[in-house]
Amino acid sequence: MKYTHATPDQIALEWRTLLGRALGMRGQPSVAVPAMSPVLGVGEPGPEIPREFHRRMSAIIEAVQVSIWERGVRELLGYSTDFALGQARGVQTLVLKTRGRSAYVRVHWDTLMSDSTDERARVDELVRTAVQELS
Repeated sequence: MKYTHATPDQIALEWRTLLGRALGMRGQPSVAVPAMSPVLGVGEPGPEIPREFHRRMSAIIEAVQVSIWERGVRELLGYSTDFALGQARGVQTLVLKTRGRSAYVRVHWDTLMSDSTDERARVDELVRTAVQELS
């Protein structure tokens, strides 16, 4: 496949056409287009920010899973999320579940993404609390 530059309008038209074909509407590029732009604007974060966010959330899940397992809770930890990108979105919520118990890990974006000793200690405390609630 040859890479070519396309305008957002060209991408949107192609998206509608492909989606229309998938839905059986050949030649009808009238399907609504998602409101997001495929091109990053100035000041928008690149993929490294959400990648690091999810890496840190995964580390929390792993730490809780290993800790409850070591305490004798031999269940695979389930989880649900309510995340939003950036500090303006407020508290990020991670719900961790075993068969009979749940723990809510609520952490501010800045706390999670910080590398300061105090903020790391806060995240560690959230992990300890979740482990206590689940085991």
